[in-house]
Amino acid sequence: MGKNFINKLLPLALTAAMIVPSVPAMAAPSDIAGHWAESVITQWQSKGLIQGYEDGTFKPGNTITRAEFVTLMNNAKGFWSEGSINFSDVKNGSWFYSAVARAVAAGYVKGYSDGSFKPNNTITRAEAAMMIANTAKLSANEAGAYRFTDIGSIPAWARGSVGAVVAAGYMTGYPDGSFDANASISRAEAVSSLNRMLCGTAYQPTQPTTPTTDTTKTTSDDVVIEDKGTTLKNQTVDGNVTIAKSVGNGDVTLRNVTIKGDLIVKGGGSNTVTLEDVDVRGKVRLLKEGVHLHLAGDTDIRKLLIDLAARITQSSSYKDEIDEIILAGDGDLNKTTRIDVPAKQLRIENQADLILGGDVEKLIVDEDAKGAEIEIKKGTTVNELNTDAKIKLTGKGRIDLLDVSASGVTYDKNLDVRKKDTSNGATAPKENGSTSAGGSSSTASKEITGAAPIEDVKVPYGTSGVEALTLLPKTIKLNVKGGTTVDAATTWTWDESVSFDPTNTTAKHTANGTFTVPPGYTYSGSTAVTVTVSVKELDKTGLEAALTAAKTQQSQFEKVTDATQATKTDKIYIVPDGTDASAITKDVKFVLKPNATAYDKLKTTITKAEAATAFASQAECNNLTAELTAATKAAKELADSAPKGTNTTTDAYILQQVKNELLNPDKGDYAYSSHMQPLKPGYAYWLYNGYYSVPNSSVGVSIEWSVSGSDKVTIRNTDESDKDSNGYHYGYGAKIADGTTTPTPVTFTATVKNSMTQKEIGTIDYTALIGAPISVSANQPSTVPQFTVISDGTSSSTGATKFTGVVPITLNGAEAITDVSDGCVTMDAQSTLSDSSKVSFSHISVDKVEKSDTGLNVTVTVTTGAIGGVWDENSPYPFKEGILPNISIDTSKLQLKENTLGWYLPTDNTLKLKDMTVEVLTPAFTKVEYADDPTTGNPTFTIQTQNMPENAKVEVALEKKDVGAGGIDNATIKKDATRGDDGKYSVTFDKSEFESGAEYYLWFRYGSPGSDWAYESVTNRPTYTPNSTTGGGSDSSESGSGNTIEGSQAGA
Repeated sequence: MGKNFINKLLPLALTAAMIVPSVPAMAAPSDIAGHWAESVITQWQSKGLIQGYEDGTFKPGNTITRAEFVTLMNNAKGFWSEGSINFSDVKNGSWFYSAVARAVAAGYVKGYSDGSFKPNNTITRAEAAMMIANTAKLSANEAGAYRFTDIGSIPAWARGSVGAVVAAGYMTGYPDGSFDANASISRAEAVSSLNRMLCGTAYQPTQPTTPTTDTTKTTSDDVVIEDKGTTLKNQTVDGNVTIAKSVGNGDVTLRNVTIKGDLIVKGGGSNTVTLEDVDVRGKVRLLKEGVHLHLAGDTDIRKLLIDLAARITQSSSYKDEIDEIILAGDGDLNKTTRIDVPAKQLRIENQADLILGGDVEKLIVDEDAKGAEIEIKKGTTVNELNTDAKIKLTGKGRIDLLDVSASGVTYDKNLDVRKKDTSNGATAPKENGSTSAGGSSSTASKEITGAAPIEDVKVPYGTSGVEALTLLPKTIKLNVKGGTTVDAATTWTWDESVSFDPTNTTAKHTANGTFTVPPGYTYSGSTAVTVTVSVKELDKTGLEAALTAAKTQQSQFEKVTDATQATKTDKIYIVPDGTDASAITKDVKFVLKPNATAYDKLKTTITKAEAATAFASQAECNNLTAELTAATKAAKELADSAPKGTNTTTDAYILQQVKNELLNPDKGDYAYSSHMQPLKPGYAYWLYNGYYSVPNSSVGVSIEWSVSGSDKVTIRNTDESDKDSNGYHYGYGAKIADGTTTPTPVTFTATVKNSMTQKEIGTIDYTALIGAPISVSANQPSTVPQFTVISDGTSSSTGATKFTGVVPITLNGAEAITDVSDGCVTMDAQSTLSDSSKVSFSHISVDKVEKSDTGLNVTVTVTTGAIGGVWDENSPYPFKEGILPNISIDTSKLQLKENTLGWYLPTDNTLKLKDMTVEVLTPAFTKVEYADDPTTGNPTFTIQTQNMPENAKVEVALEKKDVGAGGIDNATIKKDATRGDDGKYSVTFDKSEFESGAEYYLWFRYGSPGSDWAYESVTNRPTYTPNSTTGGGSDSSESGSGNTIEGSQAGA
């Protein structure tokens, strides 16, 4: 085991000889000094979790057995439950029997196929990887094992586990690229590997430590934060702090915490992990993708390791910088990491995408980071960037020195690169889209091809023509052959056609410029350029905001002529000179008039700003804004420093104490308390009316009550049976009578009197709301609900018929309902009527109930028998009336809004409605046309209908006049009509089916839903007579094609 196992430490425990439940700390073993695992071994021994040998050594290179390893795992993870085992070589009574039984119960071992466990065999690195992966519940990652040069020697059964534990950072390979899966794992490797897996939980006390006290204290335990929303504050943690996976995407805050170990972040997401005044002596490691780390105050981070894409931000209070940030890339860094905090050094070890918004003194890109893309945001400076990999640089920030030792580095033209160096034969970095000759000795092109486009310039309102020229760009960009640019100094004059108007915001002016070709560059073209200049609109938004703030500040002041007028604690009173605090009501702020110059200045400045309707320039407007802001600030300082009165005998003080202490609606279940609203009929609510001794005063008071706004309230001594809506009885209060149909606001007035003199001190008003129960409105919709036919697809001509419609129900208090349940409305299941002019319903069902603005919309389906008879030929919409009986509403299934506006559900939970009349719109035949084909003589009949379902089966029959309705089902001249796009039905008969010269009646019926056979019921009922001579037919009253037959429909 001479290979140097890569040292990446995080906490755990070791073999049976090493695990001691409670052992005093011992001196460090003599053979671990300088060993790569010295730190973790020493740390664990100091905590009494492991021990060495009797000769004072630890023997970190010695192997451990499978039994010792599972003992270590069980104790470290807290696996105490035992499973049933029957391994051939694990006998009850063996020292490791319990350890193996616990491992089986925990599910991370199974043993060998021959039924043995081989407890005394040394454990291999492959077996350890399998146990660790199973314990950590990692997904198999076989592809991750193929990074090792000795993949062929890694057993197939272990490859998924090896790849998983390596990707998770729990185990690593060796410097030569191998994993050495079949080698025995050493004592040091076991401690280190399990230490990484547990990330400090081996040191966790029985319950995770999440202190929330305000007193600073020290804990020697590791701290594990398991719940989102946790705040850890005022703590010194000797060990590690772990934000566990169980936090999910929640937020965690650390405030005034010193961490002597590491901060390990496994939980958190777009919600922040906030560090405020936190000192991390070890390192911060981000092991959760998408976590947002936010730094504030005096937070000190020495080393930050980012394994998965994350976001790092700072508040305005954060003034420090991170000593070292490493994008380690042990996880997946394919997603973008954002770093908006300053750092002394930032290293990118593997391919990653980075957006950088914080200044960095030195940024290092390792060779393995090939393909990385780094965006340096505007205003961000990197003093030195060294890259050993081909990378892409974008953004609008600044790089003082770009030192590349790999070819293919590119950067955006908007990126300000001050100096570029190359080494190791690398090609010079090039601007995106440009080309570059190889080698550090290459010479860039110096030939200028012309000026780059110049953006239009807008100058502030009121800027003079001379001043406007000074605001034009001092340098412009010149295009250089090869795709780069160079800055050139430029001077400007107005074009001779320009007459510059400082206040004209619509005009565009042309300025002529002349640039100077930079030294070392060649250019044979014109050095003349132009730029378009215009004037910005006058911006008064700052002034308007300042004026609003000033008026708000002014409203806090009030001038009075007498100290007794200073009564409110939310005001600052300007009182006559010489007024003493003892004359002012206690806690009321005041300023002596001679000291109120800041208020006077504010007042005059507000008047000045309100009168300013026009400005000569933006600068003039800004100056007034600054003057107004300064006056507001001075007035605020005056208000903040104002002294307070001390008099506790004034009427204002007495009323203030009564209002804030005695009658405060939040300090009792009063009739006007918000939590007692609405007041319900039948209850009596408390009003205080006893004696009250005012605090800090010699005055005692009594209270008298009155009420206005409703005659349903009586204030009196209450009976023993009178209780409020919480079930409590008070001897005096407001009794609410029945009869309120809509919520009614009322005002309770407390008249406060001096109990000794009976002098009225003042009155205090309190508002309340008398509630009303949700009820059925007396004003239901005047329009009768109409039910239309539903086609059920049956072919029966006389079967039941279904109709559906929406029944609106108007409720008092509908605006307080937020949701309803379908089952809240019921009615009788059938309705039988003896009146032949009305229709009976053999079945009634409520399909759906929905909330409406005025109450409820109830969708109802009814089933009728076959509907026949004669419809009045003058009625455009034939219908019959039906009745929906015994409609009721279960109010317990109505959900009210949080603010019910005074409405509440009735106590009996049931509302009854009158029987409701509905109109059933029945299908009807309304018009028939026919025409003979001029060639074949075959007649075609076209039928118009109303209220007919689209998929109804419409039949047409012709039978001789002497055949009655009962014989039509046996008619031989009978067909189904076809529905056209226009909604009309048509059918064509073969003329040979008819007997020449015979007279035929036309019959109609629909089969879905069913009806009896119908015919045109008119005085001279039309007939159809085939013409044997012409092959055509004729009507008894009007022959020829295109004949129209209209009238009412009759049932046979």
